[in-house]
Amino acid sequence: MKRLIFTIIAILFLSNVLAQTPKTVILNKKLGSIGDYVDFYLSKVTISSNYYDLHFHFIETIFVGLDKTKIDNIYVGNYQQVSISGIALGRLYTSGVNNKSFSVRIDSGFKILHLTGVGMNNKNIDINLSEFDSFLPKKETKIQEIATKPKDYEKPNIVLNNPTLSDNLFRTEEFSIIIKGTASDNKGLFQVYLNNETASLKSNGQFQKRIKLKIGKNPIEIKAIDINDNETTKEFLIIRDEIIEEEEFSDIDFAFETSNNKPNAIAVIFGIEEYQYAPNVSNAYNDAEIMREYLISTFGLKRKNIYFRYNERATKGEFEKVFSENGWIAKNADKNAEIYVFYAGHGVASTDDKSAYLIPNDIDPNYASTGYSLNELYQNLSKIKSKSTTIILDACFSGVSRENEMLLADSRPVSIKVKQGSIPRNLNVFTASSGSEISSGYSQKLHGLFTYFFLKGLNKNADINNDKKITYGEMEDYLKENIASQARKMGREQNPQLHTDDKSKILLKY
Repeated sequence: MKRLIFTIIAILFLSNVLAQTPKTVILNKKLGSIGDYVDFYLSKVTISSNYYDLHFHFIETIFVGLDKTKIDNIYVGNYQQVSISGIALGRLYTSGVNNKSFSVRIDSGFKILHLTGVGMNNKNIDINLSEFDSFLPKKETKIQEIATKPKDYEKPNIVLNNPTLSDNLFRTEEFSIIIKGTASDNKGLFQVYLNNETASLKSNGQFQKRIKLKIGKNPIEIKAIDINDNETTKEFLIIRDEIIEEEEFSDIDFAFETSNNKPNAIAVIFGIEEYQYAPNVSNAYNDAEIMREYLISTFGLKRKNIYFRYNERATKGEFEKVFSENGWIAKNADKNAEIYVFYAGHGVASTDDKSAYLIPNDIDPNYASTGYSLNELYQNLSKIKSKSTTIILDACFSGVSRENEMLLADSRPVSIKVKQGSIPRNLNVFTASSGSEISSGYSQKLHGLFTYFFLKGLNKNADINNDKKITYGEMEDYLKENIASQARKMGREQNPQLHTDDKSKILLKY
């Protein structure tokens, strides 16, 4: 009798062990072509009673050395993440595609695995996990019925701590905001998402996430999901304003609208009013902000095509990012593009070779060569094929600020005369002054003197012959006459310069 009981127990034990032992099945199942020369395969599946392990690989059908592949997202259920090894989501793999394989582990209980943005064809692939359940041996002995778990119908609760809303709305002028709150649930929380991105969640239910804000409307959705897949959403709106107070407007601060539409045009604008290691440049931010509105309303550029940086965001790294040979401008321009560059801030000349440099926010003008070389700017932009490239510089290189403050520690002004021959022929360049002259401020108009008259010229004042076209030559004549005259009233000399290979070219039609 004892031997019989022992045998029955052993059979039950082995049956349970066999049911839980993982089993691997080789599939090599082609899931589809995901690029010109790349196929995607499910290599094998390992399954246990607790999880699925799926192994994938890529195969190049023809080796041409240009194959690329990627996967944007892998998830189950309601955007619940899974364990992934061997690949980084969203990363573009451009070499060694044949050697790229990866695996995904999914807890049992889920039926579908979703893969989105697969390969250069951006395929979405769903894999039915339940079809692999037959690989496991079935338990034929049922010891006892498991009590049915009561269904959880209670949804999580969300309390928003920051920002404080008014009529489900919050307004700010900041570039970003931290969303903070507390989520709770009677059975336990699984995760909190902000705009479909995972938020930092503590064990006490507190969550937070920093959100970058674009100018205008920013819809925010907070979603809390509990362990039984019940979810609660909270939606509200953040509006990011960039406001210049009404009393701070000057007569040229309202860009007039035209029918111009330039979807291929791009622009980079830097306005640096506050510096870490140098005196402020009065009203430089206002110069940049209003110039942006003219580019949009008057020239017809799309707001999304304008790269705008100011003050502490206008670092040396940002200059390199946009102006380098493979930078933002080079990547976004084509032969039909019109390129505009505007800079309002400090310039300085090297005491060694008198070369000119623009000074980003985080650069000390006493070490001029650590700034961004004006010659490098010209050379890099000249290599970009475009319909036209126009550079507008409200800066001087005298070592003195708009308000006559010395930039250099030893208080010895240095001057530089940028030779016209050093500017490539395919660039159109407006500069605020020449020689050792100071690029003056115009405090009554809340702008730099040069920027004020440049914008006033765009307001049809530079159209000398009233043909609804402003040529580069007309703008040059207007600037020279008006800036020189106003500068003399201030007790200064300032003579703006234009370099172009054809002054009859049109700057603006209206």
